[in-house]
Amino acid sequence: MKNKTPLIMQTQQSECGLCCVAMILNKYRNKKSIYELRNELTIGRDGLSLSILKSLLQRERMEAKIYKAKLEGIPHLQTPFIALWNNNHFVVVDRVRKNSFDILDPSIGRIRIKKEEFMESFSGYVLNTQPAKNFEKKDSSYRNPWFQLLANLNNKKILCTGIIFFTFLSMLFQLLIPIMTQRFIDGFSIEGQLNTLSLFVTLALGLSISFLAINYCRGLMLNYLNVFLSKSITHGVFSHLLNLSFKFYDVRSPGDLLYRLNSVIAIRELISNSIIPGVVTIGAVFSIGIYLFYQSITMGILVTVLVCINCMFLFLTRKKVSDAVDRELVHQSKSQSVMTETLYSMIFIKMSNMEKTFLKHWEKTFNKAVAAFHKRSNIQNAINSMSSSFQMLSPLLIMAYGFFLFMNGKLSLGEVIAIQTISATLFSQVNSLFSSYSQLIMADSYLKRILDITLAEVDEKDELVLLNEDVKIKKIQFKNVEFQYSDYSAPILSEISFEVLKGQKVGIVGKSGSGKSTLAKLLTGLYTNTNGEIRINDIPSLKMNNRTLQKRIGIVPQDILLFNKSILENITMGVGDYSLEEVQRVAKIANIHEEIEKMPMGYHTVVSDMGMNLSGGQRQRITLARALIRKPEVLILDEATSSLDNSNERIISNYLKSLRCTTIVIAHRLSTIIDADKIIVLDKGKIMDVGTHYELIEGSEFYRELYYTEEGSDEYTGIYDKHLS
Repeated sequence: MKNKTPLIMQTQQSECGLCCVAMILNKYRNKKSIYELRNELTIGRDGLSLSILKSLLQRERMEAKIYKAKLEGIPHLQTPFIALWNNNHFVVVDRVRKNSFDILDPSIGRIRIKKEEFMESFSGYVLNTQPAKNFEKKDSSYRNPWFQLLANLNNKKILCTGIIFFTFLSMLFQLLIPIMTQRFIDGFSIEGQLNTLSLFVTLALGLSISFLAINYCRGLMLNYLNVFLSKSITHGVFSHLLNLSFKFYDVRSPGDLLYRLNSVIAIRELISNSIIPGVVTIGAVFSIGIYLFYQSITMGILVTVLVCINCMFLFLTRKKVSDAVDRELVHQSKSQSVMTETLYSMIFIKMSNMEKTFLKHWEKTFNKAVAAFHKRSNIQNAINSMSSSFQMLSPLLIMAYGFFLFMNGKLSLGEVIAIQTISATLFSQVNSLFSSYSQLIMADSYLKRILDITLAEVDEKDELVLLNEDVKIKKIQFKNVEFQYSDYSAPILSEISFEVLKGQKVGIVGKSGSGKSTLAKLLTGLYTNTNGEIRINDIPSLKMNNRTLQKRIGIVPQDILLFNKSILENITMGVGDYSLEEVQRVAKIANIHEEIEKMPMGYHTVVSDMGMNLSGGQRQRITLARALIRKPEVLILDEATSSLDNSNERIISNYLKSLRCTTIVIAHRLSTIIDADKIIVLDKGKIMDVGTHYELIEGSEFYRELYYTEEGSDEYTGIYDKHLS
């Protein structure tokens, strides 16, 4: 039987190519998971090219060739192959038909499109592959995540046992009712005694009260388990997320991550409400089967055949449900990401009068999510309708056969009624099992998205060198440092070498995209250099504990972020036991104290989301105060005064100079670094020149051009004299 190409959905925007490689490998039984490939290769924020995908496949012992193809040549290519899609995406073409194509799109799922639709999106290039002679089939080393997830229940074995026990009792009581009915019918019809009726009523009342008590206890235990799972799983995922490296966030939107975190709720509900009771349901199904075989072997065979037909139908439709669920989750995630980004961009939207534009953009993604939901619901509705009809019809067939056995004297009337009732319970339980299975498919799709978080490597260096608290940062050195976002991308920074001494003010300047902000992230340990060496007090940064280093470095980033808390809390950030006087001191240094005092609630004024109730300059100065309150040994200002007027900028600059704090300024305005001890001039990721402002004005044509452009003058002498005076 021909091995079908599996569908692997992408969980981040830039990994469509990696998913296509994983699909091709899995087609030929190299079972590498997307997580294994991701750990072997850093994708970066810009994704992968067709030539990189070719190299990846060749590394896995696949023959791979890139072709420029026209429509008439595509049917002659061996499928599956990878196609460039809309010039910015990759898909797998699984089958070429006469007038249509079967496409595996990592972003939307398995689709069949007409020839005309294919040509609208096809960008003319394909990557054709087949196993090489030395190709090896491999099993995945990836461990099923459900084992890891269910490990959370190890500490609650007694609770889980209690839930299983009470669920078992609940099902046992449901089985006792038909058996009691059988005894009553047979006993009453034969003996015709009233005491049989009174005994039956008494037992029924007793069973009802017991059933109520059992279900109540089971409900309490399930609620307790829900609380435990909510705490353990959500806390585990979120704490892991916070400990991931900054590069993880470079390729994932906040909206998508938020959607994944919310997926934990669905998984929690499934474990407590479906998986644990499902264990007992399986036992109940087997117990009922044994009872039916005990009553009549032929009846048992009939029931088994009917159950198998139902199970086969549900099993054959599972893949269709799984693909539909994956597609729905992808579109829901995109829709939420667009909504989140829109809310974050509201000031721009309002100022630009672009409400309708953003609404149309959201509607486009939302309509796709609704269409995916509608399609998945229709599929599940069709499956559930068939299953429900089968569930209703099967007990009727069993009852008809039971009456046939009754008329032949092989079963009593009570046994026929009992078998019919129990078989109805059996099919209900089987249907419940497969309903749980459908939920398991959905939860598995949720879990895959959460695994993108939990399987990512934690940025942990606790075992590495710690800086002695008594030893200050005296020297920072960059030696031939190179940085690139992925293994195959071009370097963003290369041949970077410079030195910063304690107390110095160092400026970093360059055109947009020259690598200034990337350099700041390397300084703070948010990024790790690809080659070369960064040394702090002559200790390589790769051997140092980033957390202790980051406590000594303050940064005011280019993108200001304030939280929906008071100004006081935004400055202290809940770190350290700072007094109001200390907060006021750093606010004065940042030249924001007087403006805060004029606000009705002073330092207890609540900042709106993203700080929209404050001006750009106020946000920057509050962020500066936040950095200063930790008394950093090194302060990095990443275009941090771009929203300040010249007066505020000069006051803050003078304060920082008096503190003798090592200051690294990534300058948006060159006027802020004229007094710097050293200015590093960057262009296209390389250092062009290093020197003081006046040395560079004299000797660097590139720096002069930057400075003249900012000052809006071509008169060299005027500029030079102005700053000498």
